[in-house]
Amino acid sequence: QRTADLLHPENSKTGSQRFFKLLDKYGLSEYRKWHTLDNFLLFSKFLSDPDIESWRRYAFVQAVSFLDITNSGKKDSYQRWEEELIGLFPDPFLQDFRNDDAEGLIGLMSADLIRVFFRARKEALQHSDTSGIQIFGYLNDDSAAVEKESFENQWVNYLRLYNLFQFLSSSVFISQEGANNGYYFELQSSPDELSAKIQSGPGERSPDSEGEMQQWDELFALTDEEIHPLLLKFQKENSRIPEAGFELAVNGKVVAEAELGWPDLQVAYLTEDQMQRAGIFREAGWEVSPLSSFL
Repeated sequence: QRTADLLHPENSKTGSQRFFKLLDKYGLSEYRKWHTLDNFLLFSKFLSDPDIESWRRYAFVQAVSFLDITNSGKKDSYQRWEEELIGLFPDPFLQDFRNDDAEGLIGLMSADLIRVFFRARKEALQHSDTSGIQIFGYLNDDSAAVEKESFENQWVNYLRLYNLFQFLSSSVFISQEGANNGYYFELQSSPDELSAKIQSGPGERSPDSEGEMQQWDELFALTDEEIHPLLLKFQKENSRIPEAGFELAVNGKVVAEAELGWPDLQVAYLTEDQMQRAGIFREAGWEVSPLSSFL
């Protein structure tokens, strides 16, 4: 297989003609040949025009092209798809999947050592909601797989899929060795665990100090009223005071933002839009959670 083969629209359920029509619909006509580009050329394209929203729409169209419209409504097909998904992914990554019981459309990309599962809410397709599609990527990289002649090519393909689909908020990519070694079981703290982490220790500081009250007042002034009940809860519990509109910087450049951030704890609460870049926080060693989990 060539590096770019796994994203060729003629190999998808949609087919080339409908794929190109979808690109035109989303104002992405110039992206028609981008599925033929390798990782380096795609990265060069991004650096020359880092339009996150356009890349998100392109990733959405690619994901939609792999949905199996015909078999999604068949109970036995869905059951087989779900059983394979659950058999490959650790529980932490299946929480959102299990919590979302809405009927949807499913798809599966299979290529030797790679499996990529797609599930989309029907209303997400109707309203072009890029957050309404879930993607689960899996690479078999156990000792036997690594010895295969095709492994390097498969790994490059997998990395390319990850680089593209990371623009969609509900996407996760894992490897078999990562699962075997338990790397993923502590990646995502529960809302209760994160809430406990930001609590102050006994005698750590007085919640009535004038300086702290001023900090809380400034925090309320900088944030939307929607999250004020949450901030009042934090204040009542003598929690550590977060930074509003925290900016994560790497080499002096802002690469991701959080509605609320605790830099000393490396904990961040993100809005739905900010969750698109949650992976950047995690790569920097932060624990992140959607702000909506606490509202």
